[in-house]
Amino acid sequence: MSAKNTLQAVPSRLQLFDLHLQMEEKIKKLKWLAAEKKKLETEYDEIATEVKTYLGSEQSFKNSEGHELATYKSQIQVRFNQKKLETDLPDIYEKYSKTFGLKLEFRVFKLI
Repeated sequence: MSAKNTLQAVPSRLQLFDLHLQMEEKIKKLKWLAAEKKKLETEYDEIATEVKTYLGSEQSFKNSEGHELATYKSQIQVRFNQKKLETDLPDIYEKYSKTFGLKLEFRVFKLI
């Protein structure tokens, strides 16, 4: 690689500053979008509550042509009690809780 190519690959201070300003604007937009998303989620929840209240014990809502538009049905959720397994069967818990050398690591993006 020639010296000329090396110099072109390194962004100038002006380019870095411009990129920094662009990221500032993107973060501002993300914050605005987050606020809008929260408003929409609130509105969604309010309308969903109205529809669920209207449905009462009915399990579905059909339009005037008979097409199902929404359902409101009971579901059973099964959860695994990891603490109980660890307490009641520590050998089995230990055998199956190994990470096998894999490290689970992740980064969390937050708007401040």
